[in-house]
Amino acid sequence: MATQDRETAVRDYLTALKEPAGLRDEQAIKRLESKLDKATDPVERLELRQRLLDAQRVDTSELEAAFVKHAKAWADKHGVTGQALRDEGVPPKVLRAAGFTVRGAARGAKKTTKRRAPRVSAEQIRNKIKAKRAEFTVADIANDTGAAVATARKVIGDMLQAGELQEAGERQEGRGRAAKTYQKA
Repeated sequence: MATQDRETAVRDYLTALKEPAGLRDEQAIKRLESKLDKATDPVERLELRQRLLDAQRVDTSELEAAFVKHAKAWADKHGVTGQALRDEGVPPKVLRAAGFTVRGAARGAKKTTKRRAPRVSAEQIRNKIKAKRAEFTVADIANDTGAAVATARKVIGDMLQAGELQEAGERQEGRGRAAKTYQKA
């Protein structure tokens, strides 16, 4: 395929990503709008309305397919990396389909800055609870120990069943349901 055709495939897809309206046939849209304004028959108006909607919509699937087919060869010839294309808005999924190696997030994975809570043993949580002198919530214990809330809740539940703790009441902390408070039995 000619280099110009490859470049056109890349240019058209990037244009569709940045400014899809630039690929619409504005003259055809104006003709349809004019016909719609003059039409009086309801069925004719409905058909014209649909044709107008179709003309206004930019279907990027064909442009994406052409990009996938030609972008890698064009980029290799011009020294353009997949990262440069990604920075211009090309989704990683499309870059992979075109043959580029995409670093960063795994397929289907979303970037997240949230980290897992560190491993904290049930014994460490029990010891922290035993050292408490005042009422506390599950969130208090999770924050104090660095444990996951679910783990702190499990240990507190076990200690309630064993009779080592008792419910002390509730504490309202911001919006939402009040948190249960606990104390040593």
